[in-house]
Amino acid sequence: MSGLTQSVRVWSRTQTGTDPMGEPTYAWQSTDVDGVLVRPVNAPTMAQGDTASDVRPDAVRLKFSLAFPKGYAGPSLRHARVTLLDPAYGMDAGADGWRTALAVVGDPQPTKPCPTKWDMICEVVRTDG
Repeated sequence: MSGLTQSVRVWSRTQTGTDPMGEPTYAWQSTDVDGVLVRPVNAPTMAQGDTASDVRPDAVRLKFSLAFPKGYAGPSLRHARVTLLDPAYGMDAGADGWRTALAVVGDPQPTKPCPTKWDMICEVVRTDG
């Protein structure tokens, strides 16, 4: 972590084959990215007021907005997951960290032209419960 920016681990998947039913199988690889701006969109709270809270009243939703630095040359963020590496977040950064990482929403793309040091914004979420 450097000043206002943080390091994150991006988990991307690649197809490794198919299972006996013909469905694709995947393996996860990780890439660490420095210089990411991390902003909590909302603190971990009860998902009150959502339709889901009526079904799962104890659900907790984590949601962050991440700004990736210009020149990010890592894997596509489509279908990716992200672990925030700052120990304050308490996320598993080990080999199986992709299981509990935050899921990237959509297919983030760089903004061009962009006058700042960060040109790609993505939202990541996880709902537990």
